[in-house]
Amino acid sequence: MQNREQLESLYQKFLSGKCTDEELDLLFLHFKTRSSDELIELIRQELDSAEDPVEATFEEFIKLSRIHDRIKSGIGSESQEGSSKIIYKQIFYNLSVAAAVLIIIISLGIKFYRDKNSQKEVLLTNEKPIQDVAPGGNKAFLTLANGTKLSLTDATDGELARQSGISIIKTEDGQLVYNVGNTDREENAAPLFNTIETPRGGQYQINLPDGSRIWLNAASSLRYPVVFSGSERKVELKGEAYFEIAENKASPFRVVSNNQIVEVLGTHFNINSYPEEGNVRTTLIEGSVKVRSGNNSAMLKPGQQSQVGNSIHVTQADTYETIAWKNGKTQFSNADIKTIMRMLSRWYDVEVEYQGEMIGTGFGGSVSRSKNISEILKLLELTGDVHFKIEGRRVTVMP
Repeated sequence: MQNREQLESLYQKFLSGKCTDEELDLLFLHFKTRSSDELIELIRQELDSAEDPVEATFEEFIKLSRIHDRIKSGIGSESQEGSSKIIYKQIFYNLSVAAAVLIIIISLGIKFYRDKNSQKEVLLTNEKPIQDVAPGGNKAFLTLANGTKLSLTDATDGELARQSGISIIKTEDGQLVYNVGNTDREENAAPLFNTIETPRGGQYQINLPDGSRIWLNAASSLRYPVVFSGSERKVELKGEAYFEIAENKASPFRVVSNNQIVEVLGTHFNINSYPEEGNVRTTLIEGSVKVRSGNNSAMLKPGQQSQVGNSIHVTQADTYETIAWKNGKTQFSNADIKTIMRMLSRWYDVEVEYQGEMIGTGFGGSVSRSKNISEILKLLELTGDVHFKIEGRRVTVMP
């Protein structure tokens, strides 16, 4: 390509879906044989100027995919039989910068596609729209110390109850907040416990009296005292939750889940203790925690994850992926289809059935949790390894 003006013109044609096959070949050749500085700058300009950088038309995605295929065939050795198939940026760590940036663009384009004419979201094919399932949302039940069970989904905003001088408030943005008032609890009185439960397809945030904040994922529950007293702050978790614990050196915070106890003073961490996932996984974001199971224990550093089964195994973790659910995304990398479908079944409240042998592994992707289930299933189908059928709240997985 002769000059920057030509490159910029061709790049803009590419983004608007007007490139011919010959121009695509020229663009690809330029990326492969020249410095990628110009490309990176153009991409940054485009992403910085876009109102919604994760939107792309279906036509743009097709062209991006074709360039991606050429990059893969050009690299050759990186795509061997049995290697992981990808939906978005990952795997090709040793590609050239230009190829890596193109994959990032593909990751943006592959998430959501918008028809520019109708401004309506469209499916990835011209097939008739399939049945769909809406995502979960802020749904939970709160069981008070006296056994009263409240639906936080249906309850009006404001004060829900008052226990031991603690005002329990549902906020407008879907949080459960415990505000400390004048306690009327006797000094030696037995502690009062509340339990918050999220159904399949639910999530909720709780702000405890000590200032700690907890995000509860779908199909999970947390049992905790209305007032923390004594030498420890102990809660019991089933399922998954993300914790931001207020520091109190005089009263360590302990989380009991399945076969482990996590001890903290003040820190941020995530615990996944779904029984169907096997090992209990604790991932430390910042601070430090001690994980105990039986006679075994381990101290975690930020970025580490413990897996508790018969023993405690500590590894480095992808913290962004671990807490993606808390940040509004469904994200996975190098995951088998059954792991992904368990995740989707909890958030979308669907039953999953399998027909045939599931051999596809190494799937990766990132999709907003606010999208219908069909969008992520269509992305998975792009690998060619798996197909889906939606009937009501049942999803059938087929090779």
